[in-house]
Amino acid sequence: MSSAAEYRSGFVAIVGEPNVGKSTLINALVGEKVAIVAPKPQTTRNRILGVKTVPNAQIVFIDTPGVRIEREPLAKTLTRTTFGVLDSADAVLFVMAVRFETPRLQRHEVAVLDAVVRAKKPAILVLNKIDLLKRRDALLDWISVMKERHPFAAIVPTSATKGDGLDGLLAEAAALLPVGQQLYPDDAYTDRPERFLVSELVREQVILATRDELPYSVAVRTQSFQEADAKKLVRIECSIFVERDSQKGIIIGRRGQMLRRIGEAARHEIEKLLAHHVFLGLTVKVRENWRDDEGAMRDLGIGDADGEA
Repeated sequence: MSSAAEYRSGFVAIVGEPNVGKSTLINALVGEKVAIVAPKPQTTRNRILGVKTVPNAQIVFIDTPGVRIEREPLAKTLTRTTFGVLDSADAVLFVMAVRFETPRLQRHEVAVLDAVVRAKKPAILVLNKIDLLKRRDALLDWISVMKERHPFAAIVPTSATKGDGLDGLLAEAAALLPVGQQLYPDDAYTDRPERFLVSELVREQVILATRDELPYSVAVRTQSFQEADAKKLVRIECSIFVERDSQKGIIIGRRGQMLRRIGEAARHEIEKLLAHHVFLGLTVKVRENWRDDEGAMRDLGIGDADGEA
């Protein structure tokens, strides 16, 4: 770390293909849940800041959507969001999930690495999910191969779920930041408003409840947010958007059972976020083919730089 006279602060982009653990990593690094986590591509749809203040440094991590090189408008919007973040970042964490097979980059990983090279920013390679490795020499193989692909400032093996390697990663990231003043208050951990975080927590529960049926076709928007009243109750109304009537039926479920299940799980997570009792009202609406409409995606707050959801 730097000396007391060299306080460092800046932005560190977290990039990689889907499902490598980027959102789990930023939550673990920050120590708060700033990004929802689900085992599905396109779970992260916006750039989300997570602020970590340590002695002599403040690191502002930027979680980004996973990169998928596809023609579908939603995938293109999310990839554009990710690559745009690289331009404003001071450093980069390129996250990969270590696999058992012979080290070989997949096309999405090559696209991310090419973008990191073009950005000309110092980069740390994060080899995540090491807790799943059964052969330690597989990790050494990956390190050897990736050293030849790019002159990374550091290569850090981690397990975001277990917390392994995170202290070392924080130290390496802080060392890459420019000397500068603190950017956020000591107690800040994200730049996102509570309305956005609430909508994301609802969407997380929709994804987890519906599994393979319709995770990509769902968007959530917080319609109203009333601060705690005399009974210390926060009243929130959210709309869940799908693309077809049949999908609406899946979310509502027989006699409304699925929607109640989603609401109860989301309310539990929101109460932990707000530290208040919450009344959560959910409405399911159809907005046909919203994933093919960039205007609709903007209206739903997807892929934006800093809008509320």
